[in-house]
Amino acid sequence: MPSLTVLHVHLLLLTGAVAQRPPSASLRGAARDLSISNVSTCNRDTGRYCPQGFCFLSQGPAECTGTGSWFTRTCKCKPGFCADSSGRCVLDTALDVVHGEVFPINAAQPTFPGAHGDIETAICFSGGGSRSLTLVMGQLRALSSLGVMPGVDAISAVSGGSWATSVYMFAKADEKSLLGDVSSPSSLSMSKLKQTPPALGNTIVAGNVLTNAAYKKLHGADWDRLWQLAITELILKPFGLDSQEAFMAVNESAIEAIVQRNPALKKHQFITPVEGRPKVFVMNGLLLNPAGEEGGPNGQAVAFQMSPDYTGSPFYPDGAPVSYKVTKDVTIGGGLVETFTVGNMAPKQQSGGSDIVMPSPKLPFTLGDAIGISSSAFAETCAKLSLDLWKLNPELEYWPVTKPEKKVQEAINFEMGDAGLMDNSGMMAMLQRGARKIVWFVNEYVPLVEQDVFDFCTVAPGKVVDAHGKIGTDVYNKFMPGVDLYNKNTVFAAAELPPYLCELQKLKAAGKPLVLRKTFKVLPNAWWGIVGGYDVDTLLVYNEKCQDFEDLLPQDTKTELAKGTDGDFARFPQYSTEFQNSYTNLVGLTAEQVNLLAAQAEYSVLQNSDVFKAMLSK
Repeated sequence: MPSLTVLHVHLLLLTGAVAQRPPSASLRGAARDLSISNVSTCNRDTGRYCPQGFCFLSQGPAECTGTGSWFTRTCKCKPGFCADSSGRCVLDTALDVVHGEVFPINAAQPTFPGAHGDIETAICFSGGGSRSLTLVMGQLRALSSLGVMPGVDAISAVSGGSWATSVYMFAKADEKSLLGDVSSPSSLSMSKLKQTPPALGNTIVAGNVLTNAAYKKLHGADWDRLWQLAITELILKPFGLDSQEAFMAVNESAIEAIVQRNPALKKHQFITPVEGRPKVFVMNGLLLNPAGEEGGPNGQAVAFQMSPDYTGSPFYPDGAPVSYKVTKDVTIGGGLVETFTVGNMAPKQQSGGSDIVMPSPKLPFTLGDAIGISSSAFAETCAKLSLDLWKLNPELEYWPVTKPEKKVQEAINFEMGDAGLMDNSGMMAMLQRGARKIVWFVNEYVPLVEQDVFDFCTVAPGKVVDAHGKIGTDVYNKFMPGVDLYNKNTVFAAAELPPYLCELQKLKAAGKPLVLRKTFKVLPNAWWGIVGGYDVDTLLVYNEKCQDFEDLLPQDTKTELAKGTDGDFARFPQYSTEFQNSYTNLVGLTAEQVNLLAAQAEYSVLQNSDVFKAMLSK
C-alpha cells in the first residue's frame, strides 16, 4: 500500500469532494433508491468524474475510465452492474427479481435444509481476533496431520475464528503453505520463530487493519461498510478472496442450480469452498437492533448465521416477537434463505418455499461481508478511537421467515454485530442443528483459576458454584447464565460444571494441555429453539498455559518467555484481543508471537491424538 503524506491526504479528499460527493446513504441502507436509469440498456455511466484516479467506494463496483485531464476520467459501473438514479452501481437485476429458497425453521418445523440437517460431528472455533486466528491455524494443522478432517461434517466459527476458517474453507492453496508444517517444540528457537509464518498467520503480521480502514475511508467507503472492507483487505485479499462482486455458493452444482433459476446471474462471479472441506460452514454474527436504535450488549440481539448456501436466523427467540426501544413486537428469525439473495427487500411470499420470487439484492453478500459481521466487535473499538463520532457497525436489510398466517413484515435495516457478544464459542448454532459430537476450541484470554485460589475439586457433589471470572465465559455460560447477552446460552446442568472444571484444573496443575472429553445432557433452551433431552459428546480444547510445552522449548525461547510483559511474548498464550503490541495496530501480532502460539495449539492437539481420532474418525 503506498504511503500518503498529510498533504496528499488533504489533496485527495479535496479533489474527491469537488468532483464527486459520496452518497449519504449506504448501498445497503434502508432509504435506498430502488430505481435504475435505463434498465433495458443497463446504463453504466455514473455521471461522476474521477480526477484523482479512483471512484469512491460508496459508489459500489465502479471503475475509473479514461485518461488525460480532470474531466475526461469518469466512473463507470463494472460489467454486471448498472448505475441507479443517484449514480451508485447496483446489480443489473436490481429492478428485476431473483428466485430463491426460503426455508422455515421453527418449533413446528425444526429441520434444517440440505447438509445443515445432516450434521453428526462439528468443530467450533471461538472468537478472539488474531489470537484465535493463530490458534486455529495450529489446530487445523494438527488435525490435518492426524487425517481426521474428513470425519468433520461442519465448522462453526466466530470473529477471529471466522477469519481463519474462511480462508481454510475457500482459499485455493495447498495446506502446507496455508497452515505450515508440524514441528517439534524443541526446534522453536528464537531465530526460527522470527521466520515468516505460514500464509494464514502472516495476514496479521504483514498487514494493519487500521491502515486499511484509513485507506478505505480516504477512498470514500461508507461508514457502515468500512470494517468489512478493511478486514477483507487484511484477511482475504492475500488469497484472492476479496472480490466485492462475488456471491457465495456451496459448490459448482449449487451455482448451476442458482443460474438456472436466475439466468441474469450467469455473468456474475461466485466463489465456493475447496472440495473436500467440511460440507457445512457457519460464520456466526448477530442482528443487534434496527439501525439507529439502542441495542448490543445491553439490549436485544438475535443470532445471525452466515453460510455459503444458507443464511439467516433459525427459530424465533423464545418463540415470540422481539421488541427494541422504538420498534416493538417484530418477528425475528424463523428460518434461512439462500445466501445469494441476502440483503433484499421482503418478498410477498415470506413463509417459505423452494422457488420464491423476491426483489434482487442491490449488491452481492460477500465472504468479506460475512467475516466482517462476525468480527464487528472491532468496529466498535475503531469507532471509539474516533471519539464515537461515527458508528461503524455493519448494516443489512433483514426480513424474517414468517408463519403462513402472518402478513408480510417489511425488511428492516439492522445494525449487525459480532456473535462474540452472545455466544463466542459457536456451539449454539451446532446444537440447533442437532450435532451429537462437538469439538469446541475455546481460544479464550481468561486463564483457568489456580487451585490455590479456588479449588473446584473441593466443591460438594451437586453444588452449584458461580464460575464467573474463574474460567472464560465461553465455557461457564453453557452451564449458568452469564452477564448481558451471555445469559441466553445455558444448555448443560449447572451442577456438572464444578467437577468438569476440577478435571481441567488437574490437567493445568500437571502441566498438560487443557483437552477434555465429556458427554452432557442437553437442556431445553427456548431462546435458541433447542428442545434438549439428548446427549452430546464434547471435546473441549481450552487456551491455557502448558508447562510441558514450554519445558521442551530451546533455552533462548524460554528466556524470552520468562521476561513476561517485558519480552516478545507478553501475555502468552492469552495475547490481548486488541492492541497486543501497539496502539497503532489493532489486531497485529509479530511473526514470533504467531509461530509460538500456533505451535502450542498444534502440540495440544497432537498430545491428545488418540482422543481426537476416536472422536472424529468415521
